[in-house]
Amino acid sequence: MNSEEIATYISTLGTTVSILFSGWAALAASRAAKSASEQAEITRKQLISDQRAWILNEVLNIEDFSFNEKSISMTFNVKISNIGRTPALDVTTYVKLLDYKNSTIPLIEDFVKSLCYEEPYSSRLVMPGDTYVRTWCPSFELVDSDSNQMFALIAIVCCTYKTLHDDNFHQTVRTFMLSKFEKQSVLFDKDTISSDITISNHGYGRAT
Repeated sequence: MNSEEIATYISTLGTTVSILFSGWAALAASRAAKSASEQAEITRKQLISDQRAWILNEVLNIEDFSFNEKSISMTFNVKISNIGRTPALDVTTYVKLLDYKNSTIPLIEDFVKSLCYEEPYSSRLVMPGDTYVRTWCPSFELVDSDSNQMFALIAIVCCTYKTLHDDNFHQTVRTFMLSKFEKQSVLFDKDTISSDITISNHGYGRAT
């Protein structure tokens, strides 16, 4: 290999190395930019989370149980509170009764998620620190009930709302089991509400 060929080889090698280095540098810069962008998004969401509205719901009592042939109705008094730092928008409360035998967790989750697509009604603006009581009077047809009106139901209590920072719906969900199998003394939040009906936490809940 003569000197001219060597020079050409060195020049070509240098160009190749330069291209490879430039490509690596560009890739590294792209990854760094993506990482920085992702970190900025995480930080933004954390800041929003720290400043956003947070709705809690608390069932004060469940009363006025009444039977009509093969159906049952009752009254839920639900306390809604905004413990966050900004107003909660379009706060809407839902109460749904489901048959315990058919109330799988996926079914409950599907129902809760479907509420995000419902048009808010009787909704309100809840300022930070504010509370109010919402009353619901749901009923349920007891298809399999007998003469003793025995039943087992799941009650879903869900609040949907929006925050100032985004248009997504947020939710706070609690579930209870209501049942009547035999005469018994029952306590709910340390107060006797019925000698026939047991009310207990079902266990499913979520807050987004």
